[in-house]
Amino acid sequence: MNRKISEKSLDREYWEDAWASLKENSIIARTQKANPDAWHGFYNRVGRVYHRIWGGPGDLGNRLAGHLVAEGLACPGRSVLDLGCGPGTLTIPLARSGCRVMAVDYAPGMLATLKKRGGPGLSIAVRCARFEELEDSSAHDLVLAAFFPPVFSPEGVAAMEKLSQGCCAVVLGSGNGGLPLRDRLWSALMDSSPDSPARSHLECLTGYLNATGRRPDLKELAWEHGWEATLDDCLDFFLSYFSIFGKDSQDDRACIRKILEKEAWGGRISSPCQRKLSVVSWKPVKWDVP
Repeated sequence: MNRKISEKSLDREYWEDAWASLKENSIIARTQKANPDAWHGFYNRVGRVYHRIWGGPGDLGNRLAGHLVAEGLACPGRSVLDLGCGPGTLTIPLARSGCRVMAVDYAPGMLATLKKRGGPGLSIAVRCARFEELEDSSAHDLVLAAFFPPVFSPEGVAAMEKLSQGCCAVVLGSGNGGLPLRDRLWSALMDSSPDSPARSHLECLTGYLNATGRRPDLKELAWEHGWEATLDDCLDFFLSYFSIFGKDSQDDRACIRKILEKEAWGGRISSPCQRKLSVVSWKPVKWDVP
């Protein structure tokens, strides 16, 4: 690993090793690998409130979709594959802009919310499937993965490219200030700083793409916004979230409730957020990944 920066930036194996090491040292990545059923249960359970608490109602999706259209990555009439679409954060605004969107998620609860939120006349096809199950028989003009950990690896990049006939794009958070309430709960329960490897994933993604002959385009987006949800919805969300990490004892649950009740006013919680996101796009290169 002790290579000069100029050598490192063009060393494919360096970035493969760095990406693997990053996942090994992330508690979130480790639990996603060791206990995928727990994450599946979480996403399935919180589908009805996820878009309100994690991303803000409409704001995140509208801004990102507007950026993708403005950059020419998504265009009216063209096909978009939205991997890990969740409750339609990007699917719905992209469809409203005239794109034909295939929305894929493996949590039925997320897709049920997407169907409820989507309006009539939108070109949205929905599929409940795991990322690994998708085939390249119907390539798309844009293959999009927003906040979707399964693509954070050389194998994930290759799998995206097999599904694309135009370009690929990955959206990552900055790891700073995305959800202050989650961070306060994390610090209280986990006795550590929040596990936020997004900036490191961004470095590994862009480094790997450059080292393998692709020429990624990186755009940074930032804005202030806030979200609001009921206390009950926040309790349901965060109790389920932290149970993934084994924080589901009576004391843990009492700690979560105490912190959330302190934040509540009139049975509701509102929180400001500073969104800092990175959008990485590139044209596929058909490399074989060992």
